[in-house]
Amino acid sequence: MGKRERRAKEPEEVILNGDALEETLRALMADRSITIKDALGVPSIAACTELISSTVAALPVRLFEKKDGVITELQDDYRLRLLNNEPGDLLDALQWKKALVRDYLLSGNGYSFVDWRGLDIAGIYYVDPMQVGVNMNSDPIYKYADFLINGYVFREDQILRILRNTKNGATGKGIVTESERAISTMVEGLLYERGLFRTGARKGFLKSEKRLEDSAMNRLSGAIKRLFSNEGESVVVLNKGVEYQPAGQTAVETQLNENKKTNGQEVCKMFCLSPKLFEGGATPEDRRISAMQGIIPVANALVSAFNKYCLRESEKDRLYFAMDTDDLLQGSMLERYQAYEIAARNGFMQMDEVRYRENMSPLGLDFIKLGLDTVLYNPKTKEVYTPNTDKLSTIDNTKMLNGSKQDEPAEETGKEETGNED
Repeated sequence: MGKRERRAKEPEEVILNGDALEETLRALMADRSITIKDALGVPSIAACTELISSTVAALPVRLFEKKDGVITELQDDYRLRLLNNEPGDLLDALQWKKALVRDYLLSGNGYSFVDWRGLDIAGIYYVDPMQVGVNMNSDPIYKYADFLINGYVFREDQILRILRNTKNGATGKGIVTESERAISTMVEGLLYERGLFRTGARKGFLKSEKRLEDSAMNRLSGAIKRLFSNEGESVVVLNKGVEYQPAGQTAVETQLNENKKTNGQEVCKMFCLSPKLFEGGATPEDRRISAMQGIIPVANALVSAFNKYCLRESEKDRLYFAMDTDDLLQGSMLERYQAYEIAARNGFMQMDEVRYRENMSPLGLDFIKLGLDTVLYNPKTKEVYTPNTDKLSTIDNTKMLNGSKQDEPAEETGKEETGNED
């Protein structure tokens, strides 16, 4: 009986079998949970996050009022100082918006506490998503959530939030969660490369011609885990009768640089950016597409949060915040100036408006250039002005259609009468 039980355990002891070893390695890699810190250890992820967060944080926030069909920019509202300079926290506005965008991209959740004091905002304070707990109701239609921070409960209207790919309006899903397998492979590749450079030795495995006892197999299992762990040993030494065999080169080792290049391109796809922004040789079209697909949507998410949480309910019908993203779509200086020339020549931009966009002081030239060959028509008053002849006339649609036809017979009649008199 003892021998039969012992034979039944024999298949479990053959841990050096190829299939069993593969399963062991998969289990080891599957147990690793990728954190945001691990993800930022991948250079391409850190670079894309830095590019988007720094660009969005540097965009100026502007406030507009829409009244009777006329849009006016407001420049003296106190909230512009909070959003562009000092939100009231230890972080300045640039650091605060950058932290929000980083959290939005990586974890999917960007939180801030809006300190309303009566009808005014006293300050806006950044909150680490790791310090926020969410308590939601179970109703799939009328959703409601409370936010727990440092032992206190806050209403949902007190927490400014930008959420990536959210379905409940309280929590989102970041790139680290959505692309966990791809990022895990990149992290493991970097750890593997570091192990190679640190130890200077190739990993290997041990084989034995005779069956090992349970105690030896347990020690061998632990040794294999350390052997194939990125933080483990490069060589395992056991008792007499065990032979070391170097492990063959893997695809990660033979094509390490090629894999890193490919991984960098895949990361750029995750962030909707062109890889040429980091590799060099980016064309204006690459920059424009990257701005439209990877940066401006993030800026719009931030502006949407400002409009929801930084305006009173009575103001939301006429006031709105916006970020000036025109600079992201602009090309070189020559391309910008050519566009300004077309805009000024066709009369839909003034000289001082062009100077304002180029951060130049105004000259006080409040006029639009018009050519002498231009004919101006006012559809409300039906007046036509011709600058070339300095003539102002009024158009009556009825006279234009009917009056000209009535004039022609009159001239002919006049001629006939003159002819009869002769």
